[in-house]
Amino acid sequence: MRGYKDPNVSTELATEIFSSRIGRKMGFPLLEVKVIEFQGKFGILMEYLPEKAHPNLKNINLLRMALAFEEWILNVDMKEDHVLAKDEIGYIIDHGHSLSTWKPTYLLQELLYKRVSRFDMWSTYEHLKEGLEIIDGIKESEIKDEMEGAFDEILQSKACSLFTPTYAKEVVETNLKLLKLRKDFLKRDIGALNKATTSLPS
Repeated sequence: MRGYKDPNVSTELATEIFSSRIGRKMGFPLLEVKVIEFQGKFGILMEYLPEKAHPNLKNINLLRMALAFEEWILNVDMKEDHVLAKDEIGYIIDHGHSLSTWKPTYLLQELLYKRVSRFDMWSTYEHLKEGLEIIDGIKESEIKDEMEGAFDEILQSKACSLFTPTYAKEVVETNLKLLKLRKDFLKRDIGALNKATTSLPS
């Protein structure tokens, strides 16, 4: 639970909602999240996952492909502790530090054309390629609708006076541009990985 005294916290919650919805829409293993209010404070509610992920999970290939999604949304908090499981099904949690959230301009510029994940989820080039194909298959209009919907949901809560329509619109516009640039970067990066792999001596 967190109180709303900083518009960045509102942005973090909107980012959690967007990441969950667009990720699930693409078929990646993310949990549904809900913003709840309790005793004047707001936070994220999601299903409890009691197990640590491992490479023998039933949906391991889907998890492996999801690494491309985590890179696409610039999730700097992607680490092994955030890949959990229940009933041998793995899920990725904690996306509040994705997109432009909590990132000053200089840091965005530094990270924009880099891989940021701290855990590779047992992925190979093929998994990354397949994940990127899924991302490439969704329309920009759908991404925009999900982004605006998530931010509007937090705006409607009226929990933070500093999180204004103007502020939210600017963040949404920045995020949409970021996602386009990240997809272009990943196409080049994964393409380069393919060349490096196929050029290795036998």
